[in-house]
Amino acid sequence: MSADVELKKNPFPFLLSKGDPLSLLQILTTIDRLGTRPGFNSLTAVISQQNEDGGFPRDIKNGPPSSVKTTYRVLRTLHKVGFDKNSYIMTSALDWLLKWQDRDGGWHENLAIELPEWMTWESTTKSVTWYTCQIGKLMQQLLMQNTTTFKRIVEFLCKRRVTKWWLERCYGRGRTRP
Repeated sequence: MSADVELKKNPFPFLLSKGDPLSLLQILTTIDRLGTRPGFNSLTAVISQQNEDGGFPRDIKNGPPSSVKTTYRVLRTLHKVGFDKNSYIMTSALDWLLKWQDRDGGWHENLAIELPEWMTWESTTKSVTWYTCQIGKLMQQLLMQNTTTFKRIVEFLCKRRVTKWWLERCYGRGRTRP
């Protein structure tokens, strides 16, 4: 049981003025406010940032290079708001993303991205379990479980001895296999 929390101030003016367009789009979609002016503005801002290579930049406001993490976040969000998986924006971003799958079946961030030293949970050279799990979830949402790419994701997660908790976190409670 959760207790009601009374906020001293309304957080939305802060979020709407300080948040990046993708985060705003995700928040507004989650609270069913996509149809508002800020929702529309966030959606158009995100879409307009798609790079020529199909991916989306890590810093959605500052352009290239494309980022694996941002591209899967954008794809999941656009799918959630109802974009057709066969639309150009979705297929070009998905094509770019799938090209980044490593030989081991996982994903790491684009080599052209400069990650801060303190950001030890992300990598531009080694597969990142969280990225791989999230991309697997995206592929599941897009009904792509029968692809070779998806099978390689499952093999990657099994080789990493991903726990039942991880798999449930990625694919839903009670499901230990995608």
